[in-house]
Amino acid sequence: MSAVSTASANKKFHIAKFGGTSVANYETMYKSTDIVIANKNVRIVVLSASSGITNLLIKLTEACNDNRRKALLKQIRQRQYTIINCLDNPLSIQPIIYHLLARLTSLSAVTTQQPLTAPQIDEIVSYGELMSSYLFFVEILLQRGVIAIWFDVHNIIKTNDKFGKTKPNQQQLKRLANKISTT
Repeated sequence: MSAVSTASANKKFHIAKFGGTSVANYETMYKSTDIVIANKNVRIVVLSASSGITNLLIKLTEACNDNRRKALLKQIRQRQYTIINCLDNPLSIQPIIYHLLARLTSLSAVTTQQPLTAPQIDEIVSYGELMSSYLFFVEILLQRGVIAIWFDVHNIIKTNDKFGKTKPNQQQLKRLANKISTT
């Protein structure tokens, strides 16, 4: 998932990519926003899930009993709310995270009954990036006075249908990224 900073009107732009440890918690996210703010050419920010969240989400996709599923969801929920509670205005984000976690809870309920399909696994695992990008990173940029918007990278990255091992269409990605960066 991505955050777009519109603070610079330069035509030349940079894409910043932050891995899981750079968005592991509020403090590391804040430090990562320092990098974005310091380089006015950064116009697109791509984020991984917070460190450890992808592992929890993968465990969630594995067939498990309901108690195990609830324990994993509780860990994910606690990590997200720990970050939310550090924000200047946590109430602005709580309804969104609540909705995402409710959807994740619903999607994962199938794991107690049957194995998930590859598309279902991919969808569940994608929630880590959703939470780190929109809910936190953009919100931290906004609270620091940077004009930033969130967009769903699924709108520009088109892949083949090999779930779990997808490959992006590089030409289409470049064309769509250029279109978005000039709007």
